[in-house]
Amino acid sequence: MRILSSDERLRRAASFNEDAEKYDRARPTYPVELYDALWNLAELGPKPDIVEVGCGTGQASMDLVKRAGSLTCVEFGENMAAVARRKLGDYPNAQVVLGKFEEWDPRDRQYDLIFASSSWHWIEPNVRYEKAARVLRPGGSLAVVNSEHFYPEGFDPSYQLIQDVYGQVTGSRKEVKATPVPSDRVLDKSDLNHIEELNRTGAYDQVSIARILWSFEREVDAYIDLLGTYSDHWALEPHKRQQLFEGIRKVIEDSPTGTIRKHYLSTVRVARVAKGP
Repeated sequence: MRILSSDERLRRAASFNEDAEKYDRARPTYPVELYDALWNLAELGPKPDIVEVGCGTGQASMDLVKRAGSLTCVEFGENMAAVARRKLGDYPNAQVVLGKFEEWDPRDRQYDLIFASSSWHWIEPNVRYEKAARVLRPGGSLAVVNSEHFYPEGFDPSYQLIQDVYGQVTGSRKEVKATPVPSDRVLDKSDLNHIEELNRTGAYDQVSIARILWSFEREVDAYIDLLGTYSDHWALEPHKRQQLFEGIRKVIEDSPTGTIRKHYLSTVRVARVAKGP
């Protein structure tokens, strides 16, 4: 995978803000099993104080706020923050702060949980883990969730043809084959990189991992909207993006159901801040 520069990372992250309403409409919410796993790994008590890093338009926020004593969402996209603020308007225990996590001032307050889902990789690598450790109470937890498209046994066969479209348009075609869901105890390269970066801070003394397989079904227009919210698709030249989406649309429309089922494998990585002597 190509490593993005700081400028490119910021530019792509800002792309989500361009059409926040579309992002909110297209992006799926997480299953309850993910939050149950998180609460179990972090050993959270009732009503913890939570910071959500990069809340977007509040897809995860709406689940977190119902379990939280307080929820502070930090989001640097103005349009995204406005949508999240509107959705959380009925919850007095929630606030949305406009700004970057790297620059956010918690004003000496400490929290039980920092939660980042599909946003942690946008935060400056030389800042994120150290800052999280300073914001968390001793014994508090940093939870980083990463979700990848996954092909389990019985995955939607349309993806074979869709990868042909990617190959024709972008020159890059991923191999598509059924893959067993990896065990929580088997660490992959991403897990090891995460743990290595945590260990460099000397602030964390425990890392736990859970993997959640889940899926959802979309009609063709909704699926194309979803693809349009992915930063790598947004970064394509407009004519290539249009060609890609037209090819994918035809594959889905020609399928037996006219819909597509997408599977995600979400990895929940929870790191505990050392309690000290």
